[in-house]
Amino acid sequence: MAVLLAKHNGVTTRYELKEGINRLGRNPANDVVIGDPSLSGQHCEITVRGSQVLVKDLGSTNGTYIDLQKINQGSFRSGQVLRLGTVELTLDSNNDVSQASPAQTIPPPPIPPPVPATNPCARHPVVEAVAACPKCGQIFCSQCLVDGKKFGLNGALFCPSCSTKCDPLAGGQAKSGNSTAAAIKRSLNSAASFPALLMGAFAYPFKRNGIFLMVGGTIFFTIADFVTGFLWLIGLLTWILSSGYFVAYMQSIATSSADGDEDMPNWPDVSNLYEDAIVPFFQMVGTCFSCMTPALLVNRWMKRADYPMLGEEGTLVVVALLALAGLFMLPMAVLSVAMHDTVKAALLAVPAIFKVPWHYCIVVFALVISLAIVVGLQMLLDMMNLPILPALLSSFIGLYSGCVVMRMLGLLYFTNKQKIAWF
Repeated sequence: MAVLLAKHNGVTTRYELKEGINRLGRNPANDVVIGDPSLSGQHCEITVRGSQVLVKDLGSTNGTYIDLQKINQGSFRSGQVLRLGTVELTLDSNNDVSQASPAQTIPPPPIPPPVPATNPCARHPVVEAVAACPKCGQIFCSQCLVDGKKFGLNGALFCPSCSTKCDPLAGGQAKSGNSTAAAIKRSLNSAASFPALLMGAFAYPFKRNGIFLMVGGTIFFTIADFVTGFLWLIGLLTWILSSGYFVAYMQSIATSSADGDEDMPNWPDVSNLYEDAIVPFFQMVGTCFSCMTPALLVNRWMKRADYPMLGEEGTLVVVALLALAGLFMLPMAVLSVAMHDTVKAALLAVPAIFKVPWHYCIVVFALVISLAIVVGLQMLLDMMNLPILPALLSSFIGLYSGCVVMRMLGLLYFTNKQKIAWF
């Protein structure tokens, strides 16, 4: 079984990895809990299969690197350096253990003695704060604040704790605690700004290297769609794998957006078809089925001869309403499954919707409008009698709409993570 050696602040910590999936990050529920603030709650996962070790980034804020190369997924071997935030880890796979060790914790680095500052940052006592959060009352330095430029809101600053828009400190003076909100003259309403964040999602696929990712994905899915039209078994397998790969990438967009990342993540590496394509495919199937289960069960129960209930028309109305409710909760269920990497997380969708009803309704409305536009464009493409262009445009539209939708869902969590409180 593999052994990791972690080096941080001059201290080396040794801990063992169990066979199978090991999750690393700050969240106490992880298999390896690393308390360093440079890591995300669920930073990455390391899968051990015999002598093979695979590393998969889980949409972390500061990224996962192997030998200074940022990766979404890749092989990890002895002699290489795995960097998570500011923590460096090396692999020693020659050490075998008889059983998996319990979750181990790397304690957070000691905080240096604070140097008196006029307005000390809540997280960096020696650094001057530049903005205050009107909701939680904390003040932060520029290193802590999330830049609104990531979401198309130039000049806006977001609280790293509760994702509320922050206000610049006027004249370098601020009060601490709850009195901070009263001292702020220009308080911005986060609910009013949420639609502006969603509007920025439409430009998200074209930021920086996003256009190259879109072009490559369009070509790939066009070829995959072409192959599915041939031999039945090969076509079905190609459809499952390409659809699963698409779902995996959409999940990556949702998790990276939920962490506040500005750029689109790279396309995932495919080192294991089962975990990288087949599992995401059936996660999506299971998510859809879980949302439609109430309608299916009620439809079956109310049509039984022993329970005529409301008659055929009444049954259709009830089933239709339950189906609409299932479709309404589906986006939140998709987000929950992406964040937790398990279909069981779909059960968290309904409580989350009740915690952020208005923001979620805005997202659903935007999704419906986007879907209507996509359907209209697809109908126009079907009327074109060109050999290749319609297929390319169809793949591009599907990929673009998927990126926008998952970006919106990730922003929904980013702006409401304290209310939703999944982690």
